[in-house]
Amino acid sequence: MRFIPPRVDPFKHVQPRYVAYCVAQGAASAAAQEQVDKARWGHRWMMPFAMWLSDETRQWCRETNTPPAGMSWTEHAAFTEWLTARYPVVAPVPEQVRKVANGRSRK
Repeated sequence: MRFIPPRVDPFKHVQPRYVAYCVAQGAASAAAQEQVDKARWGHRWMMPFAMWLSDETRQWCRETNTPPAGMSWTEHAAFTEWLTARYPVVAPVPEQVRKVANGRSRK
């Protein structure tokens, strides 16, 4: 799970499956993950995403008893929903709320 500041969406206009990959890798944004993958893989920087997605697809197919070669559009949509639920992007709790919850600041 990756926490991002409120009102900042580093994954705006990014494909949901790639967002799940970035969250799974602990990246703060799609651009940050792209930099990491380019440094490691050079011009084949999308290869880790493809391998990760393949592993996740196999896992989902095992859980749902779906043959990977025969996924329908509906099953692809269900797979994407499963990924986004498994790797959610969560905004952090504001600092003031955290302090009050921990009993450090009460007004």
